[in-house]
Formats: sequence, structure tokens, C-alpha cells
Amino acid sequence: MKTKVFIMLASLALFFGCTSNNELYPPSTKDSRVTYKDVSLHEWLQLQSVKSRKNADGLLRFQAKFVNTVASDKSLLYRISWIDKEGFVQKSILSRWNKAVVKGNSFVYIDGISPNGNSRDYTLEVLNDTSVEEDPNGNPYNKH
Repeated sequence: MKTKVFIMLASLALFFGCTSNNELYPPSTKDSRVTYKDVSLHEWLQLQSVKSRKNADGLLRFQAKFVNTVASDKSLLYRISWIDKEGFVQKSILSRWNKAVVKGNSFVYIDGISPNGNSRDYTLEVLNDTSVEEDPNGNPYNKH
């Protein structure tokens, strides 16, 4: 009896000890097109919703709503990449890093409109602002 219990407990420990999360960051975003590039964002930033549509002129538009879950004001950097029907990223001035400030216990909308009618999808990367005047590539970013 003791042997069976030991084998069962050892099996459970092995099962739970060997399971892995293949995601680099915890899954707190609700949309696979939105990526947190900094794990510390999960401490205070929550993606509440993402909406997208094609405008009458054929341009893809999206709006993401983020909530700051702490009382202090926070800032973040974000970059939108537009993807064509063949899966290639479209190079555009719209694909540079931008800054957004989220007031404490409040929310911010990040909007994007595709550069042309060839865009079929997008990705949104979000990075914790380190209070520098440059993006991670050393390029100046837009203040939002």
C-alpha cells in the first residue's frame, strides 16, 4: 500500500514538475497579436480589449484598451507592425516606437490605422518605458 501511494505521489510530482510554459511571458493578454516585451508590465498593465475593423476606404483599424492596475502613473512604449496578405511586415513610418502615459488606476487606448489597403493584420508590441528619450534600437520615439 505504501509503495502504491509513493509511486502515485512521485508520478504527480514528476508530472507537475516537468510541465512547462512555452510562452516567454505569462498569458495575461487576451489577443495573440499583442505582445508584452517586458515581463514587468504584467505587474501593472492589463489588456482589457482589442477591436479591429476595415474602414470604408479599405484601411485596417484597431483599438486596444489597457488598464493601469496600480495607483501611480506609468508610461510605456509601443510599436505597431502592419502585415500584408503574404505575411510580410510592411515598412512604414507608422511602425516606430511611441510613448503613452497611463494615469494611476485608469486606462489608455492605443489606436492604429494601416498605412495602406494591403494590410491584412497587425502586431502590437508593448515595452516598459525606462524613462529614456530613445527606443530600444536607439531611435527617438514619439511622445503620445
